[in-house]
Amino acid sequence: MRALRQAIVLTGSCLLPAACMAPTSEESEPGDEAAIGSVHQALTAGAIRVMDNFWGEGELMCPAGHPYALSGGTGICGGGACSLDIHQMAFESNDGDPVGIYAINNELDDFNIMAVCSDYAPYKTQTSDSDGDRTLNCPANYVAVGGAGYCEDSGAHLIRSRPNPDTAGSEPTGWRATCVTPGEAAGHSPMQLSVTCALKGSAWNWNGCKTRKRSESFPPGYASVWCNSGETAVATGGYCGSGGYIEWMGVFSSLAQADVQCSEDDSATAYAVCCANVDAD
Repeated sequence: MRALRQAIVLTGSCLLPAACMAPTSEESEPGDEAAIGSVHQALTAGAIRVMDNFWGEGELMCPAGHPYALSGGTGICGGGACSLDIHQMAFESNDGDPVGIYAINNELDDFNIMAVCSDYAPYKTQTSDSDGDRTLNCPANYVAVGGAGYCEDSGAHLIRSRPNPDTAGSEPTGWRATCVTPGEAAGHSPMQLSVTCALKGSAWNWNGCKTRKRSESFPPGYASVWCNSGETAVATGGYCGSGGYIEWMGVFSSLAQADVQCSEDDSATAYAVCCANVDAD
């Protein structure tokens, strides 16, 4: 078994408005080049976390040593006294490869963006949906290691962003996201959906990835899920029902736990993509 280098969880800020542009619709192609984009898969519990604040929107690019984004999320505000509401989240692309995370907070308040960065280049695919509720699957023999929903209507909320199928202990083969528009004209909002995929049949140990899921009602609107012993959390997901929407969700820097916070004081569901048999240098 090959030794595996360090993965890092980053949070950061966008310093210039011009750098906060929406990502392109470029897609990478599945195959050996995407599957073996590095000598080592970069997954370990020895994570690094860097925190800064955005104001309303921003992008976080992965560093040179771990240039590919497996997944992303948003964190709580730096001081905690602010409003959060995920409106858009997407992968920034370079020649089709996911290299960072772009996000917008509907409340235009400061918040953190998180990325799980690796030296493994996942296959990324993207699609649009006018109905605002879409599932996008990976190619055969791939597992989903991240996903992102991008609501196109102004003021729309992301209420679901999670691995598919929606079954604890299942193998994640795709990603589902849902955007809704609140108010009198409530309904689904047009959206874009992206999913990152890793090749199972390779030397990089993607065969043991499973979806972990947990629903909670206390604290109100908050849920947390843990990976099993020997597993690494490479992605987070969440679902908010009963009219709630996702305020924030992210993977802990230990890469062992994923959390989600919903806007309403009702049950929230947290998801994590947990991959087993991951070694570190």
